[in-house]
Amino acid sequence: MFPDVYAHITNAIGATPVINDPFTHIFVRDVFPHDFYQEMLAKLPEPAKYQALADVGHVSDDYNRSRLIFSGQPQHLGLLQPELAEFWDKLFGTLQNTQFINFIHQKFGDAINGRFANPETALEGEHLIGAESFLIRDNAGYDLGPHTDSPAKIVSSLFYLAADEDHAHLGTSFYTPNQEGFTCPGGPYYPFNQFKRTRTAPYLPNTLLAFVKTNGAFHGVENVGNPKDRRDILFFDLKAVPAAVAESWVTP
Repeated sequence: MFPDVYAHITNAIGATPVINDPFTHIFVRDVFPHDFYQEMLAKLPEPAKYQALADVGHVSDDYNRSRLIFSGQPQHLGLLQPELAEFWDKLFGTLQNTQFINFIHQKFGDAINGRFANPETALEGEHLIGAESFLIRDNAGYDLGPHTDSPAKIVSSLFYLAADEDHAHLGTSFYTPNQEGFTCPGGPYYPFNQFKRTRTAPYLPNTLLAFVKTNGAFHGVENVGNPKDRRDILFFDLKAVPAAVAESWVTP
């Protein structure tokens, strides 16, 4: 664990107010210590160490292959030089510890509790809260139509790893459906023309976008069109994990 980094992250998130329009989220600036953030950028895995998301079982085979993942699992970390493997393993562990899971849960407690108090959005069966973290790289040609996350998702946290401030347009966008009252329990990606983009959380250095999954939390990514553009993101997600498989997750 990186204790000083952990303290900085939680202080930055704690000082950032929760916004409930169009759905519950926060956008945090300077979320990592400056020098540590520069070290993160310098230690990103080389391109050959990433895999297409479709090749690691996260999505279907026809998913856009411009989205790549470095999972942080032992078999992935083993591809790195020992110094880099130790760094990322330690950072993933900093985020996935029980203390941080509880902290994020408490930050969004009202929205999370409200969601699971609703019979239409509560999950069946006994579940615990688990966490996972991984690196994503979106290359030219990537886009993601408006959608809501899977029912098992509780909070999505995107730590933007932008190298400069010149690509703010590559951030994740929020959408409202043209059809009033339309919601989705999660899964399908919808055409952009069925929605209105309400805002984009700018893809800026050392920032965090985190939001609660609901059936109306539509979000997506406009096309990454320039061949020189890419999005590097450290994902941290809270998920509802069936109690029967919870042993493999970090849980409160």
